[in-house]
Amino acid sequence: MKATSGDRARQASASSSMSTASRGERSETLGARFFRSRYDYLYVLPALGVMLLVIAYPIYYTIHLSFFSTPPSLAMADKVFAGFDNYVRV
Repeated sequence: MKATSGDRARQASASSSMSTASRGERSETLGARFFRSRYDYLYVLPALGVMLLVIAYPIYYTIHLSFFSTPPSLAMADKVFAGFDNYVRV
């Protein structure tokens, strides 16, 4: 009987896991992997900051404003706290 590619992949996977376990090696913890690649995360940090500023802050501010009643002139200084009354009407 001819072995299929799926059979070969399973055999390779099983043999590699057995050889790793037999050598007594432990898998790396999440903290160790993070520490090893900490400089990579520092490169991504400015992009995450910009995304928070451009995406998350407007979402937060919109939800915050939804709890207030604003006059027709849209003067933010004259806004009045309405609580959940805006949601009850919807």
